[in-house]
Amino acid sequence: MPIHDADVLEIVRRFNEMAHHAASQIIAHYGVANLPDGRKSRTIPKNGRVGDELEFEFHGKGCRIQVGPLTVDFDFLPDSSPGGFDAWRLHWFIEENRLVPNPPEPDELRPILERLAMTGAIQQVGTTNLFQLA
Repeated sequence: MPIHDADVLEIVRRFNEMAHHAASQIIAHYGVANLPDGRKSRTIPKNGRVGDELEFEFHGKGCRIQVGPLTVDFDFLPDSSPGGFDAWRLHWFIEENRLVPNPPEPDELRPILERLAMTGAIQQVGTTNLFQLA
């Protein structure tokens, strides 16, 4: 059964909420303004733990965070906030966290993301393949 735009939007909201909540915990723990600056200054290590439930690992322009059994992998947005995603990251989030049976492939998600961007529910980040919640 195909996934609907409204279902994808709800998953994007969950992705965004998880990314922001986990990032805020790391920011508070290390006392930094944002994750990229904390990492650049080496105040935040490349990978680590915050409490018993949260593990993180920085990579390239983003971060992978596991909170309990759930994992989110995002890129940083131009303003250094978490939550940047593309069709591949969203596919991975759905599959890794078993959010729906038979997760849609990235090439199935891309047109849905484009439609959601046309409605204003999400925004494309510049000329990149990244999107963010509007």
